Amino acid sequence: MNHHCKSTLSKIHIVILILGLIACGGGNNTSTFESKIKISGKVSFDLISFNTAGTALDFNKKNISPAKGIVVEAINTSGITIANGTTNEKGEYSLEVNQNTDVKIRVSAKMIMTGNANWNVQVSDNTNLIANKHPLYISESSLFFTSQDATKDFYLPAGSNGLENGVSSSAPFAILDAVYDAIQTVVAVEPNIIFPSLEIHWSPNNNTNQGCWADGDIVTSFYLKIIDDNTSNCLSYLDVGQYKDKIYILGRIDTDEYDRHVIIHEWGHYFEENFSRSDSIGGLHSPSKKLDLNLAFSEGWSNALAAIVTQDTIYKDSIGDNSYESFDIESGGFNNNGWYSEASIQEIIYDIYDSDTENHDDISVGFEPIYSTLTSANFINNDYQANIYSFAGILKNQLSQPERLKVDNLMNAEQIFGVGIEASGEINDGGIESTLPIYETIYANSGPKVLCLYNEYGTSNTLGNVKYVIFEPQLAENYLISLAIVDSNKQHGFDLSVIKSGNTVSSKKTYGNLDHRINLSANKYIFRIEAHPPTNFSGNYCFDLQVKTI
Repeated sequence: MNHHCKSTLSKIHIVILILGLIACGGGNNTSTFESKIKISGKVSFDLISFNTAGTALDFNKKNISPAKGIVVEAINTSGITIANGTTNEKGEYSLEVNQNTDVKIRVSAKMIMTGNANWNVQVSDNTNLIANKHPLYISESSLFFTSQDATKDFYLPAGSNGLENGVSSSAPFAILDAVYDAIQTVVAVEPNIIFPSLEIHWSPNNNTNQGCWADGDIVTSFYLKIIDDNTSNCLSYLDVGQYKDKIYILGRIDTDEYDRHVIIHEWGHYFEENFSRSDSIGGLHSPSKKLDLNLAFSEGWSNALAAIVTQDTIYKDSIGDNSYESFDIESGGFNNNGWYSEASIQEIIYDIYDSDTENHDDISVGFEPIYSTLTSANFINNDYQANIYSFAGILKNQLSQPERLKVDNLMNAEQIFGVGIEASGEINDGGIESTLPIYETIYANSGPKVLCLYNEYGTSNTLGNVKYVIFEPQLAENYLISLAIVDSNKQHGFDLSVIKSGNTVSSKKTYGNLDHRINLSANKYIFRIEAHPPTNFSGNYCFDLQVKTI
């Protein structure tokens, strides 16, 4: 299934798809006595902006933008790359090839950098499969004879309503442009960083239906960390490894390819997974919801990063060319302030970064301390969880005493009062008494402890339906962890994870009471407990937790 787009330039055609990865080590495999000529040009694409009212994408408002850091190759008649390079900040490239030969120039939706900083990012079509690979989006010139120096420019249009013969040829390059800016934000504070390879799956067929990803039924734009069940979402077509650590972006129906905040938000989750730590299991979220504290932090961080990279605090998510959703990352206004609110988290992180001053925001430390905190061993390996408490507690260790107090002021203004990474003294329960303390404590052989889940705000990964319990054995022994339902009329089950420094060492799911035998060393563990299945209870769901040596 190949898509073709017609370029506005003569003798240049958009091919759109190519199989596999591009090798960029090449150069010319010819005699040093052969004459050389230079092929140069500029690669640009349509970047679609919101209308002046900021209420929808305006496809009549096309900003022709340089394609930065993009791979460009000279290909001979045998399909072999004989020269390659990347575009500069102005979208310019220059290749040297042998004189008097037939070549074509190929521009790929791929960014490669090798040097002090390294990255390799590509955009491929998840709805197309050739030889068990998702093909890249490309543009190619026609073949031409290299008699003299030549100029070959590429302009990648958005097309009518974002589409040109069914494919927006600028879309993959607009996606890469947003990622390029995110990369540069990190490189500015860590010049020698090496980014793991990233594949972004986009297709004009990607839609909001739930079904097979190979058909474009991806529901929403998202970052995929891992898949446990390789029979779902048509993964039987491919090895699971081809779907791990990918970003999926919505297409035609919901034009996320031009939503820079959305793309950078998902890249923020890629950053968490590869350079930091996330204890979020993902799921539905919004700034207006009360969430599990780990989900709230992960989503709030990614929203804040989008504002930092774009220098635009209005998070904009277009839906086609006539609608959108937006919210203000800095001022919020969702009236659900707390440790469970991504709106509070995004505002705190952005206020720590920015240079604006508001009633409670008189701190401005830039991006470097934020980056240093998230990538520090203290944050990644802390005994508790990756949330606003661990972030703020570790961040403050880098700051002066006056700046620490300013961080506390930001937290308090968002109704977050817990102290340290263990959230001691938190008094904001979000309207559900059983949510506090955030970390309960259980001791071996101390008798049962009554705990409760409550699903007032949702049935999965929201405030009240997850409990965190600290267990710190003094000896390495075998233990029996027991969860017993208090109300015999509520015969549901449990989902238990035993976590050490963010890593799940054991887990078990049951329908009904749970007994889990496990050998644990003398360390601090976190029990993460929720109902199983999470949708099968209403109101309070209380249970006895007990740990015994066996």
